[in-house]
Amino acid sequence: MKADVTIIGGGPAGVEAALSAAEWSKNVILVSNHPIGELKSAYTNMILNHEKDILKYQTFWNPLFEQRKKEWEISLSAKLIEKGIHIVKGTAEFIDQETIRVFSDDEHLIQSNKVIVATGSHPVFPNKMQPDGNRIFSYQNIYKLTFIPSTMLVVGDGPIGYEMVNFFSNLGIKVTWLFPQQPFELYHENIQNYLLDFYIDKGVNIIKGPYVTSVVSKGGACCSKKRRW
Repeated sequence: MKADVTIIGGGPAGVEAALSAAEWSKNVILVSNHPIGELKSAYTNMILNHEKDILKYQTFWNPLFEQRKKEWEISLSAKLIEKGIHIVKGTAEFIDQETIRVFSDDEHLIQSNKVIVATGSHPVFPNKMQPDGNRIFSYQNIYKLTFIPSTMLVVGDGPIGYEMVNFFSNLGIKVTWLFPQQPFELYHENIQNYLLDFYIDKGVNIIKGPYVTSVVSKGGACCSKKRRW
């Protein structure tokens, strides 16, 4: 396969890059190993916007979630195809500056004059903390939880961590938050201290310590096994 421009990454940035490139070239390829248009915050937004339904039905699961995700992917894919953009699903790697190998059900080689990398960022989970959708959850599968637990352990102090701590406490869940001694440098110290005091007033148990590296199931519950740098 040959292309004038190849975009690696099918999230919002990759989609916009492909649409922009298609204005200047009729030979654009977009490579993605995730659903087209997948947006990290969309998962949490779906949950946050349905707090009343979750309380009413006592489940995080809402059949509309999957339907809306699929409709979004189909609409964006159709828009890309309408602009003449060829979509290749799989994981890309560079062979050299102009050659990309894509791994999927079939292996593809793409020769491209220009390459735009728009993969964005993704959370990295230690091997012993992989979200299983059963006891360990991430932003991608929390909406599959079919009941409201009495307790919840939150690990991480990124924006989604703050959102989930607040959200779970709003549902009446007893939340323990494992907060790193060296916090994520996104918020000003004054804002961070204000938020921590706010959550403490809401009954959140905040435990500061080293980064969590593993979680185990013990006595029917999950707990951190090791906390180290």
